[in-house]
Amino acid sequence: MTTQAQFLSDVAHIMDIHTPVVSSDMPAHEARAVITDNDDEPIAVVSQDGKFRGVLTSDSLLVDGPYTTGDLMKRARMTVAPHESAFSVISRMLSRRVDWVPVLKNGTLVGSLSRHSVLAAYGEMHRV
Repeated sequence: MTTQAQFLSDVAHIMDIHTPVVSSDMPAHEARAVITDNDDEPIAVVSQDGKFRGVLTSDSLLVDGPYTTGDLMKRARMTVAPHESAFSVISRMLSRRVDWVPVLKNGTLVGSLSRHSVLAAYGEMHRV
């Protein structure tokens, strides 16, 4: 159970560690299935060495052709580290109107923070 202190302390306590990941060389038509299975939420794109490269959204896949996820990915609007203040990160997400943020440690994806994960942690904290 997430406590109020954990909720406000750092991102690691409220991030989703089961973030879908695709490689940057995956064909775009295969990535469509991953996004569909993830309820059209963004997915992370990583290089062969596991380093975070960018974000792929369902909107990114509205093109036809022999593209890879690396061709169609977008740069993340913001990234955060697991040790950052959750309260501060949530405030930045709201002010920048960002719904999904990759959580990186030394350039490697360790999770993500979304409105859904924030609300789930908040709900868990207030569960009686």
